[in-house]
Amino acid sequence: MSRLILPLLLLLAPVARAAEATGQEPSPESAATVTEVSGTSGEVAAAEAPASEFQAPGRSRYLLGHSGMMLRRGEGFVSQKELLYTVASVGLTDHVTVTLGSVLPGLLLQGRQGLNFVGGVKVGGSLTERLHLAAGVEMAVLPFMATGFGLAYGSLTYGTPDAHVTVGGGVTPLFYTSQFVPAATAVGNVSGHLRLARHFAAVTENWVFLSPTPFVDQVPMINTLALRLMGRHWSVDLGAARLPGSFFLPWADLSWHWG
Repeated sequence: MSRLILPLLLLLAPVARAAEATGQEPSPESAATVTEVSGTSGEVAAAEAPASEFQAPGRSRYLLGHSGMMLRRGEGFVSQKELLYTVASVGLTDHVTVTLGSVLPGLLLQGRQGLNFVGGVKVGGSLTERLHLAAGVEMAVLPFMATGFGLAYGSLTYGTPDAHVTVGGGVTPLFYTSQFVPAATAVGNVSGHLRLARHFAAVTENWVFLSPTPFVDQVPMINTLALRLMGRHWSVDLGAARLPGSFFLPWADLSWHWG
């Protein structure tokens, strides 16, 4: 496993260095307009803020996992991930975010029965200007199976909205709709986000299952790498995920942000 983890740390090292080098993103209020007074005529001219610098809209998440950064009160997004499921997240306060959604194939099945639900709660805040901590729970119940899965997690993030790295972990219990399976799988993750240009960022998310799972005998690892295209209110992730057994899965999601 060390042969797999070491390249990930080398990949994420530039993210940590960029987070150290970059300053805090300007607030929406300060980035909106800069006024300038002419010394000779006294005229006031409005100058636009530097073209950069709308805040990266996806700072609170990677592809599936969460960073330690929180949505602000009233801020939110709706996201279509692959053709698999649709979720919406909203900041109830600066420290509490709720997520609700559904599994898309379940909505299209005729004669569907059972629950079709994705939901979660995330709580957290900033310990310092660049250190952010969050914890939460998420669960999904699949309408075409009598099973579901969940994740109880914690995420510690260092950096700015443009450049940040996250270390986290948690447990993923599988359960039937009638009762929970006693055994849970421990997981760890290392993820990063690095803004490359005004409308582009690189995103990586890497999961290690720290205890055996019902599906594989050896400890598996899932690696992802994606290019994030973004505007002030939208983002698109295009990339790939490497699953256990060196099987590669294309990844695409589209998100609309507000607030």
